[in-house]
Amino acid sequence: MKKLLLALLISAGVTSAYAQVSGNLGLATDYRFRGISQNNQDPSFQGGFDVAHSSGLYVGTWGSNVNAWTAGDGSMEWDLYGGYKTELSGVGVDVGVITYNYPGSTKGSVLNKKYFANTQEAYVGLTYGPATFKTSYVLGKNYFATTYQADPEVTAKGSAKGTIYYDLALAQEIAPKLTASI
Repeated sequence: MKKLLLALLISAGVTSAYAQVSGNLGLATDYRFRGISQNNQDPSFQGGFDVAHSSGLYVGTWGSNVNAWTAGDGSMEWDLYGGYKTELSGVGVDVGVITYNYPGSTKGSVLNKKYFANTQEAYVGLTYGPATFKTSYVLGKNYFATTYQADPEVTAKGSAKGTIYYDLALAQEIAPKLTASI
């Protein structure tokens, strides 16, 4: 996974004249991911960096502080991602991989094996007008260190590989550089 992301970054950087580099910083009153507070409803500082190549390849990184509930012994989420975006017959297509890392995290142990909050996913997203539908598929054994506790059947197998998450979002620009989304 790390080698794939590095290869994508190198590919995008080789012809830097055709690449767009962007960054973002933010302060949130409560960082929520998939409906769950990652900071126990406390503020979080977030930031990221992206490189998008004119071919459609992209790589990026994003980070946020999180609390011990999310990351165990850690206090940070650090994501790395890469993929390919294109448009087919007016439909935006985004295919990629992402790894959600929680440096220093150890959430506990099951069957005498320690497990971590780190999660790797592959995803496919489709966008048409203001609507985006995205499907994420867990590639590794962990699912944000919650699967072992929440699902005895998965605990017995020792893996969350194959867990699927669906996301439907609507976004509309309501003023220049201001977008409302649900």
